Amino acid sequence: MLSSDLKLYSEPDTQHAKTVLQQDCSTFLLHGVSRSFANYAGSIAYPNNALRNVARLYAPTQYVTVLDVDITPSKGMAKAFWQALNSLNPDQRDTTAFVLPAFEARHDALDKVVSRVDMLNALERHDAQPFYKDLCSKCQRTTGYDKWVLGPRDDTDTTSYEVAWEDPWEPFFIVSNTDCPLYDERFKQYGFNRISQVCETHIAGFQFRVLYNAFVVHDGFKVKTGFHSSKQAEQERNRALFRLFKQELKLRYPDTARRCY
Repeated sequence: MLSSDLKLYSEPDTQHAKTVLQQDCSTFLLHGVSRSFANYAGSIAYPNNALRNVARLYAPTQYVTVLDVDITPSKGMAKAFWQALNSLNPDQRDTTAFVLPAFEARHDALDKVVSRVDMLNALERHDAQPFYKDLCSKCQRTTGYDKWVLGPRDDTDTTSYEVAWEDPWEPFFIVSNTDCPLYDERFKQYGFNRISQVCETHIAGFQFRVLYNAFVVHDGFKVKTGFHSSKQAEQERNRALFRLFKQELKLRYPDTARRCY
């Protein structure tokens, strides 16, 4: 049973965000240029979802995408998105998440994969592969990489293809900022912080369409030894939180038959 005083969804602290953003950026640059610890290994739990919400709160555009710092978008991504958006009926546009197929490329090949043709060639040379292929292939497989690869060879295709949400998918996508659910800020550090938001986006009634002529690419291949030592413990803590989160969704969206499993 849920506690009566449990906040089902943690809202972004907008007042704090405004106070922070009113300060001189040099303050943060001065203290943020150097650190002696590895990613996620600091003494304070990294509030990735809170930061994502702040970014969305202050985004000046109608449509947004939220990418990790080591993820690079392909050339012409905005144009490809607008073309795909305009191909839909107006009543579908704000409830569609336009998925950006995610890949990872060798560091020395990163600057050579800026277009669809480049990525197809890099995949053939094994200089690139689907994101998390070696560590968690199921986390991205719903994207339908085989369908993407077998699509048009050139950069002229403006269409997209629909895919059904599956657990535990965590795609990157472009979406209406005002209509798409925010991130649950209780998720910190590693694990389920993006999966939970994608899950709620599905529950909220969005459809997912994968863009042919746009993608994102991670700098380097993901390897098991590239993670911090507390990753597993953090993932298990957030896994328990995710189970609670899914139960809360049933209360938040009582009229939908959609579920996150």
